[in-house]
Amino acid sequence: MTPVSPPISSSARTGRRWRIPLILLTLFILAVIAVGAIFWWLNRPIKATVLAEPEKAVLEEKLARLEEPEGATPSEPGTPDYQPGEKLIVLTERELNGLLHDNTGMGDQLKLELAKDAVHARISADIPEDFPIMSGKKLKGKARFLVKDTSGNPALILEDLTIWGISLPNAWLGDLKGKNLLGELLGKSPSGGIAGIRNLVVEQDELRIELDD
Repeated sequence: MTPVSPPISSSARTGRRWRIPLILLTLFILAVIAVGAIFWWLNRPIKATVLAEPEKAVLEEKLARLEEPEGATPSEPGTPDYQPGEKLIVLTERELNGLLHDNTGMGDQLKLELAKDAVHARISADIPEDFPIMSGKKLKGKARFLVKDTSGNPALILEDLTIWGISLPNAWLGDLKGKNLLGELLGKSPSGGIAGIRNLVVEQDELRIELDD
């Protein structure tokens, strides 16, 4: 005789009926949380970088060394990474943003983030009330600059600019994408880089600028 399967209880059928909707609901909630997290991350407020007094002292020491003649004795032996007159300055991301805030007061509107051979600039600013469109709204944007051209020369090349997550066409930017903006501003070196800058290196959390003699 063929064995007869026991009947499926009503409680088991109910459990199966609810299982798929419950899984879909869970996935939907996780997707909403993920989208919300991404939206918050892209629109997170910019906090001005305010350097503490010891940090300011270190930064001022770095800048002062660029003006010291070669062979000069460091004011604090043992602390520097480079020698006076070497024409090399190394700045951390925090020092760079602190310098930006102290000199422009835009630390809560513009933040620089250092990556491998690139600089990202986050922008968060209020659109003036008398502006024709979107007046009173918060402008959110991000620009990505490359610091070397295809030949490896120092450069500051606008690779992309996004506003509210939308990449703007090059035609809207006056064909600025792909141009060595700092080279256009300061003049170009014989090799096609930036006049006065021998080398420019950007790593995670570090900017290294080597000036020409």
